[in-house]
Amino acid sequence: MLAWWHNAAPPGSELRVAIAVDGEGVIGIAPFFAEEARGGLAIYRLLGSGTFPRGHPIAIRGRERECAEVIAHSIASAESPPDLITFEGIPSTSPWPQC
Repeated sequence: MLAWWHNAAPPGSELRVAIAVDGEGVIGIAPFFAEEARGGLAIYRLLGSGTFPRGHPIAIRGRERECAEVIAHSIASAESPPDLITFEGIPSTSPWPQC
């Protein structure tokens, strides 16, 4: 995804990555970029959105909900939290929409 970031990221966007950890190590990663929409709305989109279909955060299988909670807390407590997070193009089989 870093190749996409370096070559195709929207102008003016900023990289944002949330990493979920527990006492044993990394349990998940949510790679986003932040962009400003009309009216100053801050939006987080998954890396590759708009060009790379079916992307989604990754987590250790079975720990998606736990990972989603950690990532949500991390994003919400960020210095500049987003107004909106999108998951466009996420596969219908992904567990993330239910987290």
